[in-house]
Amino acid sequence: MSEGKIDRSQIIIGLLLVCLGLLFLLNTFGYLSWNTWEVLFRFWPVILIIGGLNVLLKNTKMWWIVPILIILIFTGLVMTSNQNLFFEKGKNYSGSYSTDRSLNEDLKNLKVDVNCKAGKLRLAAVRDKNRLYNMDLNYKNNKPAFSYNIENSTTGHLSLEQKAKFNFGKSLTGANWDLFLTEEIPLAINIEAGAGKIDLDLRQLRVKQLNIDSGVSDLNLQLNNYDTNVEINSGASNIKIFIPATAGLRITTSSVINNSNFEEAGLIKLYEDVYQSKNFGEVGHHIKMDISTSASNINLIYQ
Repeated sequence: MSEGKIDRSQIIIGLLLVCLGLLFLLNTFGYLSWNTWEVLFRFWPVILIIGGLNVLLKNTKMWWIVPILIILIFTGLVMTSNQNLFFEKGKNYSGSYSTDRSLNEDLKNLKVDVNCKAGKLRLAAVRDKNRLYNMDLNYKNNKPAFSYNIENSTTGHLSLEQKAKFNFGKSLTGANWDLFLTEEIPLAINIEAGAGKIDLDLRQLRVKQLNIDSGVSDLNLQLNNYDTNVEINSGASNIKIFIPATAGLRITTSSVINNSNFEEAGLIKLYEDVYQSKNFGEVGHHIKMDISTSASNINLIYQ
């Protein structure tokens, strides 16, 4: 290396040591639980990929991709291990909130917007078919913002948002929300999530559009045999997708680092990053998915 020239490999090694040291420090002072290392172990192939990218890119103009990925993964580990690190603690304000609404026979569609910044979100079908929705929301610090209105005579709009203020270093336990929706009418669902666990059991729901925009998350998605468009944008995530064997499936992916089992699950690779089930042209219902992630493990399961 000539005098004054930056050794990019040393930058990568130094950044890794700093991130590992910060993780140990946050563990020691109780800001992070020790299950951080369990999360890191689950994504150990990403470390090999980063090493390979460093070898390939260190002498190119794209060398900066590797340190950016390290910073993203470090941030993801912090947020996954302790989802409440970034939100301000409220003034002794915690509790639960439950509500429901009867199904209106004139309603033909329902739009659902959910913004859960941190915590656990579960979504499934209502048990009582006479209900449009019911929900059980457990929260700390700030009560969720909730609204429902009819945008026109046939479309309802349900909105649910977790309120929180940024203040690094103060603790806030994330939300724990259970949301149940009607299976009687078509649904358009939009979910924005920060860090946490998302469990979507849509096997009985008529979801025509599903948009998921998440940071670092553990996502379980079970879909119905129904014509559904799915768009997933996420950071470093572990994603499990359960598909009915009778549905046609097409997946388009766009990822910096992506570990998937699409071909092992029986999908055919049509083009670069485009996969399709063998029965796509033979069945009546189709699921079309567009998945964009920075670093994710995607597991497709037929059921």
